[in-house]
Amino acid sequence: LVKLVYTQKRIYDRQQTFLAAFALGGTIQKGIDASEIPRQTIQAWREFDVLDFKERFTQAHHVYCDRLEGKLGELAFGLKPGQNALPLVVALNAEMPDKYRPNSVQTDDTAKEVMAHIKRRMTRTVTIEETVEET
Repeated sequence: LVKLVYTQKRIYDRQQTFLAAFALGGTIQKGIDASEIPRQTIQAWREFDVLDFKERFTQAHHVYCDRLEGKLGELAFGLKPGQNALPLVVALNAEMPDKYRPNSVQTDDTAKEVMAHIKRRMTRTVTIEETVEET
């Protein structure tokens, strides 16, 4: 029994290492690189929901998506000439399609407001740059 508990703790700790890296990097490969756990093991943990891995995996994905949204918000309100929010928007389209895809139905207007602000900032930046080039 003690060995079983130790084994479960060890597995749980390895899962946490994987999930922490996954939450930071957003890809399974980032988690694999950090934890040195084979991809097949990750797939088995998800398939058989070892130690509630499916829910913890989903939560780690939410953490990653929250980080992307935070970065987009920072960029939207501090956009400087030459900066482009498009890579973040593309990532959010992929990671949170229900919220960020153009054809998605929004449950709130937060995403629309952020995207409208970015568009206004980018338009203003282009106008400023064109004015500078003309003088």
